[in-house]
Amino acid sequence: MLPAGDPVASTGVADRAEAESDWIRLLPNLHTGAEGSPVQSVDLTGIVHLQYGHVDAAQGRADEFEFRRFRFGTDIRFLDHFAFRGKVNFDPEGDQFYKSLSQVFLSYSPYGNGKDDFARFRVEAGKIKARFSGEHGISPKRLKTFERSLLANQLAPSKTSSILVGGSEGSFDYVLSALAGEASTEFSRFGDGSLLLAKIGYSPRPALRLGLDYLTVFGDQEITSDISHALSLSASHNPRYSHGDLAFLVDLLFGAGDHEQPDVFGLVLLSSWQLGPKWELVARYQYAHSDGPDGLRLQRRYERAVEDLADGGWGETYHAAYLGANFRICGDQLKLMTGIEYSHMDGGDNGGDFDGWTWFAGLRTYF
Repeated sequence: MLPAGDPVASTGVADRAEAESDWIRLLPNLHTGAEGSPVQSVDLTGIVHLQYGHVDAAQGRADEFEFRRFRFGTDIRFLDHFAFRGKVNFDPEGDQFYKSLSQVFLSYSPYGNGKDDFARFRVEAGKIKARFSGEHGISPKRLKTFERSLLANQLAPSKTSSILVGGSEGSFDYVLSALAGEASTEFSRFGDGSLLLAKIGYSPRPALRLGLDYLTVFGDQEITSDISHALSLSASHNPRYSHGDLAFLVDLLFGAGDHEQPDVFGLVLLSSWQLGPKWELVARYQYAHSDGPDGLRLQRRYERAVEDLADGGWGETYHAAYLGANFRICGDQLKLMTGIEYSHMDGGDNGGDFDGWTWFAGLRTYF
């Protein structure tokens, strides 16, 4: 059984059957094997996110337009039980077009190589995004806001070499993954530092998923904040509007500081409303607090783009409220987005205060 909370988002293995438009679905298919063929399918994959941000704060102003995500790759299903997924980051605006590997990994399931098979049980190895917390568990293809919340971004590990086991049984789903602690734009090595991520979800009724994520650190690592461990408790309801027009996510986060990093904790409240087949309204409130000086840092997009920030944007308490509207031309596969967010940082004794508005606009598509 596939739990209602979309736990397979962390696998990265898409399924052509879930595509929301025939022209987007058919365009990237390169090969469909005949019955008995060792290769079941070969598909092109891609995700393109363009966005603009304008910050107007008491500390100054900033503007930035960017290809937020510009990734292309392939999805190959073979030998009835395997899938290989590779995607590369490109930078159309940079001096070098190639930027880095995004995700490159091999998946195996004894039940087959379809979406439901991998949801039932899978083993994966390669460079994989570790989706710590309820909000970070949302695939970038289906994000309702332009950026995830500050504390979710701060605690979630960067993409790294991983070995993962996951699956589902009845109303439960689970993931256990070992992560290399080395930061690298390509594959990371398992060395002195490593992390272990355990995720368990329970769906007591359709469209509702309760999640518990636990992250622990061994040795010195470079892919997240200086923490010894972190915890996320989340509740997600109806993210794909399969049971009505209202969706919400509640996420409680805690990180135990290590070295000079103080403990941090926070809350994310995310709601969205589907207005007819095309429009979606989104609201989010986030709160984060540091139990000591300089435990939090302003969002890299786009608050830190303001030049006259005191103390580099570090502070102790952060509030932000977001309101946006998405025009879903073809569901999440092709949509226009806009939103505005007010954020406030209390910099504590070091004076890293921030108070300002950020306006976002952009286009997002994937196949």
